[in-house]
Amino acid sequence: MYTPEEIQHFFDAPTLKYLQNKNRGGSNGQKGTRYEDFFAVYKLTQLARGCVEFNSQVHFSSQLLAFVDALVIEINAERLQHYQLKNSASVYGRLGVNGQAV
Repeated sequence: MYTPEEIQHFFDAPTLKYLQNKNRGGSNGQKGTRYEDFFAVYKLTQLARGCVEFNSQVHFSSQLLAFVDALVIEINAERLQHYQLKNSASVYGRLGVNGQAV
C-alpha cells in the first residue's frame, strides 16, 4: 500500500490525482455492483415460489442494450421487468416531456 505522499514523491501531482480518481471510480463501481447483486437476490426470493409451485421460467439479465438495464427479469418468456438501480442520491440524465433528454 502506498501513501499519497509517496506516490506524489515518486511521480507527480497529476499522477496522484489520476490514481485517486481511478480508485474512487473502482470503489463506487464495486458498491453499485454489490447493491445490484443484493437486489437481484431479493427479487429471486420473491419469484422462487412461482418457479416451484407453477413451474414458472424466470431469467435474470443485467447490463443489456436497453435504456433501463441494471436488471431485467423475464418471466415465462412473455413478461419483462426492468430495473435501474442506483445506490447514490445523484442520478445522471433526466428526461423531460415526451422522453426528451434535458
